[in-house]
Amino acid sequence: MYCNVILCRSVLAVMLFGSIDVSAQELVRNAIRTESGIDFIPELRFELRHDDNIANAPEAERSSWISLLTPKLTAQLLSGPNEYQAALELASGSYLSSSDDSYLDWNFSTAALVELSDRHRFDVKGRYAAAHEARGTGITEGQGNNLTEPADLRLLSVQGAYEYGAKSSRTRLRLLTAYYDKDYRNYEALTQFRTYHSIKLGTELYYNTGANTRLITEISRLHTRYDNTDISGSRDSDTMNYRLGARWQPSELTSAELRLGYQNRQFDNPQRQDFSGLAWEMAVQWAPLSYSRFNLSTGRQSKEPDTQGDFVKETHYSLFWNHQWQPLFSSSLGVRRTNDDYTGFDRRDRLTSYQLSGKYSLLPQLLLNAGIRLHRNNSSQANIEFDKNEVFFAVQLAL
Repeated sequence: MYCNVILCRSVLAVMLFGSIDVSAQELVRNAIRTESGIDFIPELRFELRHDDNIANAPEAERSSWISLLTPKLTAQLLSGPNEYQAALELASGSYLSSSDDSYLDWNFSTAALVELSDRHRFDVKGRYAAAHEARGTGITEGQGNNLTEPADLRLLSVQGAYEYGAKSSRTRLRLLTAYYDKDYRNYEALTQFRTYHSIKLGTELYYNTGANTRLITEISRLHTRYDNTDISGSRDSDTMNYRLGARWQPSELTSAELRLGYQNRQFDNPQRQDFSGLAWEMAVQWAPLSYSRFNLSTGRQSKEPDTQGDFVKETHYSLFWNHQWQPLFSSSLGVRRTNDDYTGFDRRDRLTSYQLSGKYSLLPQLLLNAGIRLHRNNSSQANIEFDKNEVFFAVQLAL
């Protein structure tokens, strides 16, 4: 398949422009300090994007330029070893050729890290967001051209952890809990049976073997409950995870973590098919040179379906290469593959995404970013297949 003129010119521009710096991947954020000890960190991102298939449709694709404005304000308090943070982020997306797809999202998040002593510490995070799913994604996948606006939803998540053991000790114990709630606000006919919440309880045991290596033992239970039951019966389930793993970090530039184990999902409804099988999670960062880095990740697990089926067995792989060509210029080249196999419905999806981008640090507080993203989704369901090409230009500013 040949790329269109815009895409080809953008690839050439990134390659010529393109030698942005890995050190330029992060802005220098100057905090506004107050007498109370609370620091405020404002930042702003503007992006202009062209999407040639805004509804992820298999045919009759419609394209549009999209302007994205994302201001963010973070408040931070550092008190000895304790850290407290709160952030408010707005995201305004305006579709120039399809105003009904425009949206205004917001996200409020908090985090606290409290050390009672060198052996006792708490880590708490929370998030509440008014978000959206673009047409043809999430609950509306395969129906993008039949709908007029994105799906509107609210997301609530709370995570907490208690850790026992000094950071320098051989053994540390971590107790985990998490709550997640997903609530749709429109398209009731599609969404009324997809609103759910989940509660997770778990424990992790870390053992330091020396040689920059820690062994990990993890056991967790996920309790998932849906607000409403459709005619196919209850979707409520309980999932157990048992995993063993290791974390190796010989330097700041090179690290690897692998967790491999067994996952068992059981439904309350005996008519739905349970899942038992291998699950894993792996992330590797390797820097053969101080200015060149490879990131490899893969994982497999079962997850809640957005539309059809009892559950989705998802396997993903990704590989990214980040290279610093000059002190102020870096590039990123990567690919991600996601295989979704549905249980309870005959469907298999294979989504492959490619990305090429470059970053240039015009000033320590000003970052320029440009690139392309190509998405190819092959599916056993014809209405789910789509091709999408995106070109983007962004400016990120730390005020």
